[in-house]
Amino acid sequence: MASMKQSHETQLADMRTMIAQAENRAQDSEADAGSLRLELTETKNELVAAKAKNVMLDSEISKLKGDHRTESFAHECAMKAMKDQLGQLEAAIKEKDDACAAWYKDMEAKSALAIEERVHAEIE
Repeated sequence: MASMKQSHETQLADMRTMIAQAENRAQDSEADAGSLRLELTETKNELVAAKAKNVMLDSEISKLKGDHRTESFAHECAMKAMKDQLGQLEAAIKEKDDACAAWYKDMEAKSALAIEERVHAEIE
């Protein structure tokens, strides 16, 4: 009987040891779960921050695209105005060139006539 009692006490001690180990593993698991919950919360916060930054960057990109369109339109208008002015300037230059050519032709004719008249005057 004493050996059975000893056997039961050994089994009881083993079971208590196993229970204590299981409780320790459960506490460790709870600590790990708490750590994982904290890590998950931090990750969620980082995700929210990243989404907010993404929205901000999308907004900035849209603004820059709008600014670029405005600048492109302003540039196109300025280029059109310059081309129009260039055409007008070229026309004015051609008109002056034609006037100068006509004046030069007229002066050549007058010079030739003056020389001819002087030659006739000296001959007579």
